[in-house]
Amino acid sequence: IVDPIDGYNKLMVEKTAVSNGKVTLDRQFYDADALEFTLQYNQLYLTPEGNYDAGKMFGHQNTATVVNGMQFGYVPNMVHNLLVKGDANKNIFVAQPWNGLEHKQYQSQLLFVENDQHVRLFVENQGNEPVFFHIVGEILDRVTQGNRVQSAGT
Repeated sequence: IVDPIDGYNKLMVEKTAVSNGKVTLDRQFYDADALEFTLQYNQLYLTPEGNYDAGKMFGHQNTATVVNGMQFGYVPNMVHNLLVKGDANKNIFVAQPWNGLEHKQYQSQLLFVENDQHVRLFVENQGNEPVFFHIVGEILDRVTQGNRVQSAGT
């Protein structure tokens, strides 16, 4: 990740609203500082014994895709269930394959942020296959690649 030489610019987000037939424009300014997350995607090409398999790599037959070195990353565990649902055994997600601490290698901290918090995500693809990163159920005010805004209000 190469940060801009003069630092990041202040962020301005414009939102329009219609109330009683009148359109209003709301501008909100955020400091350049942001809560930053880095998500590093990579693929593994392994034999059944867990060794590197060049044949699978050249054949584009990945064994696993990992995020920050963890397969099935960002799956909640029983502590998250307790905090969010009030019950360690009441899963947050419908498809939550594990929540016991014996499976802690498959669990990691979720990416929680507050509403209207300025967040900067760095999505890195360090592998050989494309990454189709997407956010489900959230809204991004601005998406940039390099220094170009790719979309707004996404």
